[in-house]
Amino acid sequence: MDKNRLLMIGVILAIVVVAAVGYVLGVQPQLATASAADQERSAIADQNASTEVAIAKLKSDYGKLDTLKGQLATLQTSVPSSPALDAFLDDVYVLASSTGTTVVSFTPSDAVAYLPPAAPAAAPPASGATSGTATPAPTPTPAPSAAPAAPAAPVAPTMKSDPLVTAQNFVAIPVKLGIQGNDTTALAFLAKLQKASRLFLVTSFDGGGATAPTGVGNAASLYTIGGYVYVLASTDAGTVSPGAAASSSTPTSTPTPTSTPKP
Repeated sequence: MDKNRLLMIGVILAIVVVAAVGYVLGVQPQLATASAADQERSAIADQNASTEVAIAKLKSDYGKLDTLKGQLATLQTSVPSSPALDAFLDDVYVLASSTGTTVVSFTPSDAVAYLPPAAPAAAPPASGATSGTATPAPTPTPAPSAAPAAPAAPVAPTMKSDPLVTAQNFVAIPVKLGIQGNDTTALAFLAKLQKASRLFLVTSFDGGGATAPTGVGNAASLYTIGGYVYVLASTDAGTVSPGAAASSSTPTSTPTPTSTPKP
């Protein structure tokens, strides 16, 4: 009886050992392989979903391709890849004709390279700061009432600059225009000039002195408008060389700016 019991126990132990070895050597690797395959399937499904979203966006953008090309053409007209001063002067003549003014001079100067905006300077220390000179202690006085809190110091705006716009591909060309007209026509010309297809940043507007009669009760005055037009080289165009002299219909001496104003 004891021998049979020991044999039975041995058989049971052998079955347990065989089952454990079979699980470790056969079942567990298969389970690990199945788990890895399931994870890979899940990753591929996520990638397919992202690809479908990207394809849907590309289809949507392709449907807007004509609109985007139109916007690009408008921007390239506003800031072309070459000086194109002849075309700009033609537009100026059209504006003058539509506002009743006469263009008498057009003087571009050497182009200047773009300078990224500099960070604002640190605020000066608050007044009333203690100095190194010792002062005698004041006589005791009753404690004053609490003073109102000082207003918060103004925070300078964050300076933003596109890293794709650099001194190598973006320049400004100073331009001075001389026109004849009266205050009404000159201001009308100035307003249209700032809304024209070519971007023009006005930096000065002077004049108003009568020079010659143009009609009964109306005298022509000379006005001078200073500003900048801009050039942004395209990817194919490479770089823009600042300092290249632009052609002028009636050149006059003009100072060369040292930095490029932001449009």
